Amino acid sequence: MMSDESDTEDFFLATKGEKILYDVAYNFNGSRRATCGEDKFVTVWDIDEREKWHVTANWQAHSSSVYRIAWAHPEFGQILATCSLDHTAIIWKETVKDNGSLQWVAYLTLKDSRTAVTSVQFAPHWMGLMLATCSADGGVRVYQAANWLFPEQIEQTHMVICDLPLSCLSWNPTGKVFILEYERETRHWSKTETVDMLNEPVHDIAFCPTLDSDSTILAIATTGVRLVTLKYVQDETACGDSGPKRFYIETLLEFRNGDSQIWRVSWNIIGTILASSGDDNSIRLWKDADSKFRI
Repeated sequence: MMSDESDTEDFFLATKGEKILYDVAYNFNGSRRATCGEDKFVTVWDIDEREKWHVTANWQAHSSSVYRIAWAHPEFGQILATCSLDHTAIIWKETVKDNGSLQWVAYLTLKDSRTAVTSVQFAPHWMGLMLATCSADGGVRVYQAANWLFPEQIEQTHMVICDLPLSCLSWNPTGKVFILEYERETRHWSKTETVDMLNEPVHDIAFCPTLDSDSTILAIATTGVRLVTLKYVQDETACGDSGPKRFYIETLLEFRNGDSQIWRVSWNIIGTILASSGDDNSIRLWKDADSKFRI
């Protein structure tokens, strides 16, 4: 089933100047947003009581283009993560200066990649303050610490090497990982399934936050938006929980807007609306007319 443009609401983003924005991220309650782009800078916006956005911080975050930006859950404070063509990912923290004003400071710089770091994502907050990165060398790295107040205790705890350069990653909010799953016995991540039904480059992925116990929906940004379901397949011959689980993957829905490329996808908190942004300078909200987004 394909949804046409009559099922969407279009929002056009007007920007001043000629700089190219690579990513926009909102905090947990939507009161703050951060942007990054080709100019190496990060800009933080806050919304006032009249629902008007104002720039409250702007600084050069990296020595090259900044690809992605992500907010941590507010229970950990005001924390951002960025990644860049300069081979680094940086964790930023908003602090109070002696004069009472606020400033963003580099809390920790991660330098494990030898190539561009292309995406950063914080884990669901109940897992603690944990950060995943992926890079053009095909590496997925996970960082965590028992106490993030001490940067020297933060370490790379897991790493997965893929065969191809990586451009994006997404945490499954249930704690289960369907594409890459962590095996407790061996303490390693293993690939469970591959979505091989796509012929176009993949720019972004996002798990739907509303899940049942045996399946989930994954939104994939390519030339259009594709929703695929991952359903757990029970292996009656398997004994115990050893080895990665297996999943049946099928296309649920597909949305297209001509030949425009979709670069980012994001679900609302209850999984009923999907937002997408593309190279036609528009942001769209997708909601199926027959309510088939609901699980």
